[in-house]
Amino acid sequence: MIDVVKVLLPATAAFAVGIALTPVVAHFLYRHKAWKKKSVGYTTDGHEATLTRALHNDEGRRTPRMGGIVVWGSVALVTTGFWLFSALDGALGEKLNFLSRGQTWLPLAALLVGALIGLVDDLLAVLD
Repeated sequence: MIDVVKVLLPATAAFAVGIALTPVVAHFLYRHKAWKKKSVGYTTDGHEATLTRALHNDEGRRTPRMGGIVVWGSVALVTTGFWLFSALDGALGEKLNFLSRGQTWLPLAALLVGALIGLVDDLLAVLD
């Protein structure tokens, strides 16, 4: 039974934190207009790219970039929360602390490296 709780409790907590973070992050991204600023309007030889402009009409859509902050932010907050809980509460905290297992570090590091790459890519698109 504890194995089911070890899987479902962090997943449910990350989902709940993600749902709670979404309005805050979305409000911040809309307020700072964090979307791609311009679409491709011209080809490399200087002619007008009408088909590309029609397909990638970013001026018509105002979808903010950097929405992945909700995903990796909720995972990071829940992971930190479980780690702190294990430091405060000995027996139960150690059983629920999934960060103490060695095989957890590689996927967590891959998530954070991928998140950093995505964040830099989105920042470059927004600041362009």
